[in-house]
Amino acid sequence: MEDAFTALRERYVNIHHGPRYTYVRDRLSSTALVPSRVFNDSAVWTSRPDALTRTFELREFVTPEGVTEQEVVDSAPYPERLGDAKHVVTLRKLGDDDYAWDTDIAIAFGTIRARDVGDGIGALLTSAAGRPDDAIRADYRQAFPRTAEVLGQLFSLDSLRSVPQPDGSDLVSLHLTLHPDGLAARYPAFAAYMDRYVGPTHYDFHMSGRGGADYFTATSVGPPVVVRARVRGHEFLPLAGGDTPLPDSLVLSGSFSTKISLFTVGVHHFTSDFVIGRSAHERSVTVHFGTEPDWRLPLAAGHLFHGPLRRPFQGQGMWYQVAVRDTAGAQTILSRRSHAEVHVSAIMRFMGGLISRVLLDQNGDVERQEFAFFGHTFDAMRADFGALLPPN
Repeated sequence: MEDAFTALRERYVNIHHGPRYTYVRDRLSSTALVPSRVFNDSAVWTSRPDALTRTFELREFVTPEGVTEQEVVDSAPYPERLGDAKHVVTLRKLGDDDYAWDTDIAIAFGTIRARDVGDGIGALLTSAAGRPDDAIRADYRQAFPRTAEVLGQLFSLDSLRSVPQPDGSDLVSLHLTLHPDGLAARYPAFAAYMDRYVGPTHYDFHMSGRGGADYFTATSVGPPVVVRARVRGHEFLPLAGGDTPLPDSLVLSGSFSTKISLFTVGVHHFTSDFVIGRSAHERSVTVHFGTEPDWRLPLAAGHLFHGPLRRPFQGQGMWYQVAVRDTAGAQTILSRRSHAEVHVSAIMRFMGGLISRVLLDQNGDVERQEFAFFGHTFDAMRADFGALLPPN
């Protein structure tokens, strides 16, 4: 477990980007919705497999001095040492103005088994059931003192209640409040960025079975966040009652909106497939968006330019996957993969401009302080879990 947090820490501490990677990262992020602008930029791509395909590869490795080097290469090796990583970004031209993005990131994650990662997350999420609020808080502070101190700069746990139900289950509700001003003393630029973009973000998420029964809800109409679940033992059950345990095939739905500059953008009534993968040596979560939501866009843009907004949800749709895969005698791999298709258009240029604004605001001191905060967080987690778990 300590190795896993070490690998995550290396993503944020003592990073050396290099000028070419910095250029590529800025170009790819700013053209995500308008890929025609970067398709023929020879300074970005490391290979061109054919006339319609462009590929960028990045190798990450930790030097003996503890520096994480990010090296742009023609063919990145598969990660074999703790903290090493391979990034592949592929852009394919599907038609005159249609493009497909694919990303594949693999990080060497230590030797922890995928099954243990899944079981550990499940045990942590269900640990509050059947216990009073003050006892839960005391246990968390005692078990994770360093982690609680670091994360306490960003949010406060207002309440964590577990209410017994007649059938022996417990209705668990978590209330926490984000307060970016708590970061200001140590990370002032990152605190201001969080306040600008997290504060105006509202959402209402529901995790449901195929029959429509909610298993989780998460709601935020400002800084407070409320999460609700129903637990019996180590099983999640429907919030409204019933004994059907959490299935592996679920529906994630709800709404989301945020404010960027002068504009409020978001989606209403989105629906996606949420699939939990379990096999002997892999645990994964895949979210697939195959149905267009109702858009919240300024100036009636969604009605004026509706066709291009429908494109990402056609064909393969848009999907994102996180997986942990173990192999005997080799590093366990934490992977992130995604696929998205876009149609270049006026509305995509407008939306791309908004996203570029968010990403540009994240550069410089904001990024350095953000990385420092996450680095301290994973340092704290590594130390806390190291103290809890017996040595190997």
